[in-house]
Amino acid sequence: MNEEFYIGQIFEGSYPPEAAYFCNANNAFIDVIGERRYEIKAVPGPTEEEIKRARIAELKGLLAQDDYRVRKCAEYNLLGLEPPYDISEIHERNEAWRAEINELEQQLS
Repeated sequence: MNEEFYIGQIFEGSYPPEAAYFCNANNAFIDVIGERRYEIKAVPGPTEEEIKRARIAELKGLLAQDDYRVRKCAEYNLLGLEPPYDISEIHERNEAWRAEINELEQQLS
């Protein structure tokens, strides 16, 4: 059976297993739209809010990584050794990330 499937296609009664294979391969799903009625629908992409929240989480993760680098620099300074990282570069980068976080959080509120 060589059927062609597409987003928006509606099935009455049941749908062939091949429709599910199509969905799995094409970021789609089969939705029940009535009694024994089914429709192939595209999986919706992330919302604007979800994208912003994901970016905030990513930036906070980067800040956490830099917290480790800052602690290492402090330890080296206490021992009178040359720090392994450029603390001014870290500070500048973190300021930019914090500003972006603040902007995104403000947009979400």
